[in-house]
Amino acid sequence: MKIILIISSIIFDFASSQNLIQYNAPCRRSDPNLENCLINAFENVKYEFATGNWFPELQIRPLDPFILQNHVFGTGQVFQIITRNMTVLGLSNYKVEKYSINPQTLTADLTMLFPKISDTGDYSGSINLLGVNFNGSFKSRYRNTKAFLHFEFQKIRKNGIEFLNILDISLSSDKKFIALESGHKVHDIAIPILYPYIERSYAKIIKEEMNKVLDLIPYESLLLE
Repeated sequence: MKIILIISSIIFDFASSQNLIQYNAPCRRSDPNLENCLINAFENVKYEFATGNWFPELQIRPLDPFILQNHVFGTGQVFQIITRNMTVLGLSNYKVEKYSINPQTLTADLTMLFPKISDTGDYSGSINLLGVNFNGSFKSRYRNTKAFLHFEFQKIRKNGIEFLNILDISLSSDKKFIALESGHKVHDIAIPILYPYIERSYAKIIKEEMNKVLDLIPYESLLLE
């Protein structure tokens, strides 16, 4: 789920200018209330976050609704599931509970609360562990779900300028099902088992989307001194 896709970029007010993105950063590294500043910045950009209307030229997908036309989860050795026309609603109605950055270790942690999420779509696949092949449609609803993200960055140099690049993202969530409907009891049991794998796939999507933006922003401009 594009949970928070372009996470780093949404703490800033961007405007295009020739080859780089120019913007006014609202937060400073020296601010003793840096975490509150970053959280407020997240809360102030929900509309742009929902529409994905940051950089049209980068083709960053809207967050709400977030649509995955075709996506493959798993390698096929343990399981493989293909979702089609998966539509997730409610991701832009978030509340940031924690957002911290450590410039020394180049790491960041983000905790977000989603009061209400729903998704629908079609799926097919197999779970070798259970000896199950399946296909059909699914519909699920969640309440007060928290997502926890940990980011690891590295500095890279291009044309003499330092940029930040994401090395790794770990994503987990405490999904609170209200309803999970796939039309088959075996599927209802199997689908939650797949979520750790699905979360890793979402983390990969987040990494790809965020690096599109970070490739345009010099490191020294991400947070003012």
